[in-house]
Amino acid sequence: MAKGNLINRMEGMGIEVNLVGSAVSFMEERKVIMSMDREEGDSKEVETGVPQGSEMSLVLFVLYLSGLFGNVEE
Repeated sequence: MAKGNLINRMEGMGIEVNLVGSAVSFMEERKVIMSMDREEGDSKEVETGVPQGSEMSLVLFVLYLSGLFGNVEE
């Protein structure tokens, strides 16, 4: 999920500026570490997707996909 696309979607839905700002803040300065066979790799910055394990992630994902719902129903 591209952060810019999500923000555009939220603004297009008329979501309040402070909530859009919270979503932006939630998705900033993210890093991941890949792990395989109990070995960890280096930390890498991530610019797409949403952090996993939070209820806010689920809401943001649904908002991101909500533009497709009408097409799927047709």
